[in-house]
Amino acid sequence: MKKIFTCISLAAATFMATTPVMAQQQKQLTDKEKAAVIEALVPAMLEQVKQVSGIDIMELAKPNIENVLSSPVFGTASTLRAEVLAANTISVQPDSMKISLSEISKDIPPMFSQITLKMSDYYTVNISSPNGYPMEVSLPKTISTTILGSTVSVKFEIGKQTGLLPFESLNAKLDLGGLSELAGVVGVKGGELFSLKEKATTAGMFDYNLTIGESLRSVIDLMDEDDEKDATTIPNFLVKTNMTQLAKGLVEASLYAIPTTSATVQVPMGDAKVYMNLKAAAAGTMSPDSILLTSYENGQKEAYRKLATKMEQKGQNFVITSQDSTKTLNATAWKWAATETITMTNRTKATEAKAIVAETITRTIAELATTGTTNPYSMIVTKTADLNGDGQVVEAETVTLLKADVTTAMGGTAASPEMNVAVKIQTPNDTDGQLTKGMDIAINLPLKENKVVMDFTPVGYQNAVATMYIKTDAMGIITDNETIENDVDEVKVSTTTSGLYVKNGKGNYVIVNMVGRVISTGIITSDEQYISASNMPKGIYAISINKASTLRSVHKTTVKFVK
Repeated sequence: MKKIFTCISLAAATFMATTPVMAQQQKQLTDKEKAAVIEALVPAMLEQVKQVSGIDIMELAKPNIENVLSSPVFGTASTLRAEVLAANTISVQPDSMKISLSEISKDIPPMFSQITLKMSDYYTVNISSPNGYPMEVSLPKTISTTILGSTVSVKFEIGKQTGLLPFESLNAKLDLGGLSELAGVVGVKGGELFSLKEKATTAGMFDYNLTIGESLRSVIDLMDEDDEKDATTIPNFLVKTNMTQLAKGLVEASLYAIPTTSATVQVPMGDAKVYMNLKAAAAGTMSPDSILLTSYENGQKEAYRKLATKMEQKGQNFVITSQDSTKTLNATAWKWAATETITMTNRTKATEAKAIVAETITRTIAELATTGTTNPYSMIVTKTADLNGDGQVVEAETVTLLKADVTTAMGGTAASPEMNVAVKIQTPNDTDGQLTKGMDIAINLPLKENKVVMDFTPVGYQNAVATMYIKTDAMGIITDNETIENDVDEVKVSTTTSGLYVKNGKGNYVIVNMVGRVISTGIITSDEQYISASNMPKGIYAISINKASTLRSVHKTTVKFVK
């Protein structure tokens, strides 16, 4: 099951719709089959929450100070924080996702070979895409599906913004509907998954109380392969943040476990001091120079770890160099542990496969919306680490973490053009590190509609295991060919690989791309004239022609076309 979830999670943002099941079909299911559906469905829904919002509900039950720093829930660098956006914001709304439960469990009956999960009840988040384009993302507060005649859903309740995060409270609940009794047979409970409450203790200092609900504890028991571990022993958590020294480049955070037997006991689990790059912060980028971590064992300080990070753009490559050092509690000097350099080619700052998929999608949409074109590219993520033995450098080893190839092509018809994007992602396997794992993603962007469709096919599969649907106005710049004023002889445009033919278009012309940049100008003197456009990249353009209809009047005709 974990293998399938890993494949599906590469989708970066996975979304869903309802698939009702007929009553007569329900009667044919055995209790074992029904239980298998629940065992596959609930974790799959939580995985989609993770991809859409960045909130990993399963990981919330076992946090450490390092993932607290990067989590959008606690986030000192939250992707959910609103930013001031420029004009011409691109809107993106995840709509639904078809997913195959039969790929997750062999006990799933054939009628559930594919179900649809649906998103609804949205709230808006403003962010910037990896390319810096402003984007308005609608995140769902409800993810649901109708199965076995009942609606199963994960719902969020979001409080207003009063402090550091975009919300002062965040609650997630699992509603099993009419499946509650059957779900109880496999040990899954409906109700609260988790609740998070933000509280300002003093100016610039915030506490975050995270309560793990009984529903999440039951799901952890379901997915935990170690049957001896009891999820009821998982504590609740408290995160304390100190932002009072942010102007000096320092952010502090501490993580505590709160035993379920006593709400007043606070057991230290980890401390962090994040030293920010003030130069980058002045430019609007939250970039750490170094992070000092304190580890604990049974509530007592154990050791220290220091991560010194340098991020820099080298040509088309983005390079992150991290130096890892440790020292014991009473030591005075740091002991070098390793140096790690991650190199990402072709302007990406993402290091994980899931993040790169999401970046590829937003990059393609944003480029198409703002320039009318999107270009093929390749991307390689490598890591070079100094290996050591007894504190001595032995050798430096470079491994490829990921390779992605993105190709684009115009498709469809002249009346219904579309952009087809093929993404091939390769990742290393767990044995010899060869790039034999990965995912093929086919992205279809109809240029006259507001939908984007993506099929995800893991390596080794012949058919897609998931299909994602996104609504976006990025394609709203493209409409049916229109004329500002209808002439008796309608202007028509047809294209070739090297140019275009304009019929019934005598007059001065201007060709612009979708951001209004002038590509070409000239005069059309014949009833059907060829205009060379061999240097124009593939994309969407508009040609405006000023036609003199009388001695004193000029008609302007604008026609959009795809090259």
